[in-house]
Amino acid sequence: MNFKKKELPKQFQSVKITLTSRNSLLIEKIFHNILNNIKDKKIMNRGLTKIPTRTLTVTTRKSPCGEGTNTWDHFENKIYKRIVCLSYQDKIAAYIANINIESGIEVDVKVI
Repeated sequence: MNFKKKELPKQFQSVKITLTSRNSLLIEKIFHNILNNIKDKKIMNRGLTKIPTRTLTVTTRKSPCGEGTNTWDHFENKIYKRIVCLSYQDKIAAYIANINIESGIEVDVKVI
């Protein structure tokens, strides 16, 4: 008898892409661009997450000498974060590596 070996489906790999930026419009543009490309390539996604905005505040005195009326400056820095979790096969790995990202966005890619 001639038995043929069944081909097992290729092993899927998981990738976690974290986008971090101080510019909300830029990060939303890149995030939606990645989502549209994922739908076009029919890549399985396990999670598309918007992390709550982190607001860093600094309060400092205006007067360097410390005399006079107490006047204060308040500064804020908002940090926006988005996470995309993907499952893909080998052919899609090159696509993920070639995603066009503008300056001002920090990208962290982890293979799980």
